[in-house]
Amino acid sequence: FEEQVKQTPEKIAIQHANRSMTYLELNKKSNQLARKLREKGVKNGQVVGILAKHSLEIVIAIWGVIKAGGTYL
Repeated sequence: FEEQVKQTPEKIAIQHANRSMTYLELNKKSNQLARKLREKGVKNGQVVGILAKHSLEIVIAIWGVIKAGGTYL
């Protein structure tokens, strides 16, 4: 994912309904979430629950958990 961000930062990474997000935007938002999760105590391998409807935000959440070292459920 990080390599794709470097290669094509302005390319659309995800799209849902009438919204879209570039690789760079997705990377920035998922990094922000990962930092917050680590601050809240998420450790490597820890399971983090995600409850959300289909949206761009669920993809941010999934990547944020992965980048924090956790696993999502």
